[in-house]
Amino acid sequence: MTHALIIHLLTDVNLTKSSKKENAMNAERQQNKTLDTTVITGEGRGSYVSVFQPALNTMSGKEEYSMAFLISKDDVDTVNAINKAVEAATTAKWPDASKRPPNLRSPLRDGDTEKPNDEAYAGHYWVNVKTKNQPGIIDAQMRPVLDVRDFVSGDYCRISANAYAYDQKGNRGVALGLSNVQVTSKGEPLSGAGRRAEDDFSAFGPAAGASEDPWS
Repeated sequence: MTHALIIHLLTDVNLTKSSKKENAMNAERQQNKTLDTTVITGEGRGSYVSVFQPALNTMSGKEEYSMAFLISKDDVDTVNAINKAVEAATTAKWPDASKRPPNLRSPLRDGDTEKPNDEAYAGHYWVNVKTKNQPGIIDAQMRPVLDVRDFVSGDYCRISANAYAYDQKGNRGVALGLSNVQVTSKGEPLSGAGRRAEDDFSAFGPAAGASEDPWS
């Protein structure tokens, strides 16, 4: 075999390897384009709302903005959107379905079975969503919501979130990162929701400016 032929054969082998690698990369890029992990929900209800100030997560030791989002079991579109995003995040993390860990945790929880004594969760699924950055918060007319009293536990809203897979210390599954909140209407406050002082008290004692001292 001549030296020139050897070089030619080696070149063909390298080109074949390069072509296969490029094809694999293109296939991966195409797959990632179809893996949409974003969720924009229909209207649900906020619970354990903490989106204006971060709270300490005692498990991670980090401060996070968070809330639970209650979804009516009749809202099939939102449930399907979450399941689709969960599958996309799972595929992105573990592309080979045969090698996926068993019993992956889903962010979608069942209020009827997990919180049977909580009326607010009856007939609902819920997801816990969190983020290290404060989410954008707007009202139904697209105006910024800045007052903590304008969105409390029990109010109705829509959220956008991003599904991501995790594998930490034996815990494996998919969670939802909170992106933004749209407050749609006020609701009956749930336990722990903040109340205004004006809601708890009525006028007491002399009118403002009166000289009488009620404590004398």
